[in-house]
Amino acid sequence: MIAVSSLNTFKHKCANLMYIRTVSNLSNSAWTNISSPQNISLLKKQYQFKTFKQTISFINESLVPITKRLKHHPKIIVEYNKLTIELTTHDSPHNNNISELDHLFAKDLDIAFEAFSK
Repeated sequence: MIAVSSLNTFKHKCANLMYIRTVSNLSNSAWTNISSPQNISLLKKQYQFKTFKQTISFINESLVPITKRLKHHPKIIVEYNKLTIELTTHDSPHNNNISELDHLFAKDLDIAFEAFSK
């Protein structure tokens, strides 16, 4: 099991009944753990780049190989120089909840981002 190093914050949003916790993975970057009353949970993180071209290059050169290697496909949201990733496992027995595979993907993506940013 991938260990989550620390639990930084916990917030409760009453308006939409979503529970949000910020967690740090092994590479010391914050991922947000979002849980709903419908028993759906996901990890979410936003990466920032200098340009749109860098954002797309990171997706093609770093994210896609991780996706292929792990056979796990995140939700990808691109907003010019911002890349938002959402991770959840749809397969049974996880049924739209966070699994070890999601934590592994998050860790590998953070490592790839650190290397890409140098």
